[in-house]
Amino acid sequence: MTVTRRHSLLGTAAALVAAGHARTAHAATDLARLQEAAKREGRITFYCSQPPALSQRPINGFKARYPGVEIDLLRLSTGPLGRRFETETSSGADVADVLQLADPVLVASAAGKSWLASLTDLPAHATFPAAFKTAESATVRIDPHTVTYNTQNVRDTEAPKAWPDVLDPRWKGRILCPDLRISIMLIYWAVLMADTYGKDYLSKLAAQNLRWVPSQIPGSQLLGAGEADLLFPNQKQVTASFIESGAPLVDVIPGPGPYAGHEGVLAIPARAPHPAGARLLGNFIMSREGAVFLNKDVSYSPLPDIPGALPMPATYKRLDAPEVLKRQAEVLELLKLK
Repeated sequence: MTVTRRHSLLGTAAALVAAGHARTAHAATDLARLQEAAKREGRITFYCSQPPALSQRPINGFKARYPGVEIDLLRLSTGPLGRRFETETSSGADVADVLQLADPVLVASAAGKSWLASLTDLPAHATFPAAFKTAESATVRIDPHTVTYNTQNVRDTEAPKAWPDVLDPRWKGRILCPDLRISIMLIYWAVLMADTYGKDYLSKLAAQNLRWVPSQIPGSQLLGAGEADLLFPNQKQVTASFIESGAPLVDVIPGPGPYAGHEGVLAIPARAPHPAGARLLGNFIMSREGAVFLNKDVSYSPLPDIPGALPMPATYKRLDAPEVLKRQAEVLELLKLK
């Protein structure tokens, strides 16, 4: 699948002003009322693209904070999850109450179709960093792109520490790469590499006889089995469960920057079947408390000073979706990915 959706700018000045005028006392009352209404609704359906164990973490935190509300998790990778949401919403068969996935283009498109509810009345949205929110969404986690290596094949001292290191002839025929066409965020990685190191970087990378795999998850499985030395671009959120199960994998976030990653975006469908529960869960995920469960050990948080979150580097560079889509064909050709 090739990414074809076009990015659109979201949000209005009026919505941001309204968010800025949220008051703490009223917010507390609203959350108490939301909790009671959510209990009456009984359940929340949460669509999430994170791996199962990581998807469960904010659910556990939410249930500890707000007992009496059950959450049904639907976990799929970003592409299938986004297509399912679009199909259900366009046909009026609404299921999702809260949506979290790494596809800002899909979220922008959904907002443009009035498929998403405004979040500006939620207290956590009011205090969320302006650069990482619109009226209908918030970027709640950022998973930096990594190089993952197999420790049984590669010594720590030999592992790549910077992106040019993967061009060393020793890695020829020993590299796994996920099919970049499954995600605009992976296309963005290739664009950033070309911008940072020159277009010939991608040509030289293609000459390393890359082994393309369907996605990062099967790539991590193959790498853990010793069928290659390196896998990139990958994410710590993908390898976390493999490492916990004993796979000989280590992730490196190559320096010195600029850095990029998959941005997980939160939204609430306008026709969420359980609107009170949806808003209560959405507010929790955007809150500082929720950010700990969401990001600990694996990702950056747009919120500052979240315990356990990876520190976001000053040279982190965000996706420019229209530019990436415009250059998609060029970078895929350089990589000989057709």
